Amino acid sequence: DTEHKGKDAKALAVRGRYLFSGLVYGSLTVLVVRMLFFSSNSTGGNTNESMATKLLLQPFGQILAGIAALIFIGVGIYQLHYGLSEKYRKHVNKAVPTHSRKFLMAAGKIGYVARGIVWLIIGWLFAKAAVDANASKAGDTEDAFQFLSTASYGSYILGAVGLGLCCYGIFNFIRARYERFNG
Repeated sequence: DTEHKGKDAKALAVRGRYLFSGLVYGSLTVLVVRMLFFSSNSTGGNTNESMATKLLLQPFGQILAGIAALIFIGVGIYQLHYGLSEKYRKHVNKAVPTHSRKFLMAAGKIGYVARGIVWLIIGWLFAKAAVDANASKAGDTEDAFQFLSTASYGSYILGAVGLGLCCYGIFNFIRARYERFNG
C-alpha cells in the first residue's frame, strides 16, 4: 500500500487495477522481448487475432467480439479523458521539484492522449473484425501503428503518437522515481 489508500473495498479495487495493469504491461514486455530475440514465428502471432478467432467461434461470437471492441474503445476514451482532464495530476508527488513538475504534467497529458488514440484504433480494428466476422481484421498495436502510417500525413501522425508514448514512459519513470524515494 505505497499510496496509503487503506484496506477498504475501493482501495483493494485500485490495487487490483494496478495488478491487472502490471500483468498487461508485463505480458507486453515478454512479447516484445520474444519479438526482439527470437524469430517472429515464435511470438504466436497476433494475440488480438487469436482472441477474436476464439470469440467468433463461440455462440453469439460476433456479439462477444463487439463487446470486446467496446471495451477497447472504452479504455481509449477513458485514457483520453484521464489525460485531457489531468486526472493524473494526483499522481504527481509534492516532492517533485517545481521545475520538473511542469514538464511532468505536460508529458503525462501527451502520454495519456497518445495511449487513448492507440486503444481507440485497436478497438476500431476489433469492431471491424466483429462486424465482418473476420478475426484477421482484429488488430494489435502493430496494426494500429500501420493504420496510422497509411492515413493522410500518416508518418507525422505516427511520429506524434510515438512521441506521445515516449512522453508516457518519461512521465512514469519520473513519477516512479519520486514516489519510490519520497512517497
